[in-house]
Amino acid sequence: MLIGLALVVVLGILLVTHTFAVFGLITRLVENIGIEVLAGMAIYVVTVVLGLLIISVLYFIVAKITLTQSFRVFFSNISELLL
Repeated sequence: MLIGLALVVVLGILLVTHTFAVFGLITRLVENIGIEVLAGMAIYVVTVVLGLLIISVLYFIVAKITLTQSFRVFFSNISELLL
């Protein structure tokens, strides 16, 4: 129990500090290479978001074909799994 609590605290600290670390790395990268590097990162982010949207649409299509219940009932049944 105590180890689990310690892990939660450590993970909480890591989640807060990693944001600043990533910001520092990106700032250093922009300083060394230039602002053009942000265009490459933006393309990467757009690609990832589009991929997630495509997977979501495919998931909904498969769910619509295979489900015998409404989406509302289905998602209320699996809401805890989605978190």
